[in-house]
Parts: sequence; C-alpha cells; structure tokens
Amino acid sequence: MEDFHFIRDVEHYQPNFFKSQRELWAAALKHLTECDALLIDISDSPSGGRLVEAGMAYSLNKPIYVIVKKGVEFKEFYNGIATSILKYDEIEDITKQLELL
Repeated sequence: MEDFHFIRDVEHYQPNFFKSQRELWAAALKHLTECDALLIDISDSPSGGRLVEAGMAYSLNKPIYVIVKKGVEFKEFYNGIATSILKYDEIEDITKQLELL
C-alpha cells in the first residue's frame, strides 16, 4: 500500500496553497481519481473536506475504508458508503486490520 496525503503531498502543509476552492476541489478530484481507494479517519468529527472526498470516492466507485476510534459516534451515512468501517483503540491497530483486507 502506498500512502498519498493531499495536504502533505500536494499542498505541502501551506495554507491557501490554492487560489480558490474550485481549484482545490479540481485537484482533489484529479488525485482521488488516480488512487485505488480512500482511507479516511473520522475520529475527530470529519471536516467538510473529508465529507466531500468521501462523496467523490463513492461516485468514482472507489473502495472507502473508514477508520474510527472505538467509542466515537459517527454519522450513519458512512455505513452506506464505506467498504469497511474499522474501529481501533490505538491508531497502530489499523495496520493489522488493513493487512487482513
């Protein structure tokens, strides 16, 4: 599995990297199209960005692996779009779970 992180690999952690929201979302869609799947952690109440990316991945028929810390409540719609919802105590637990997929 090769990791791609939009904020790290495209924006290089620079706020306001894109000139407009339209430019940002066009880039996000382009990169998501090139990915095999989406892995999204919703443990900290997902931002609008993660919600949009999950919707994009769903419309592109990409597998969506949702990870969430045990005990955290999340929006029910993830049950309808997620290929798998993986729960963890420690984030390191996810590695083992992903290997089993």
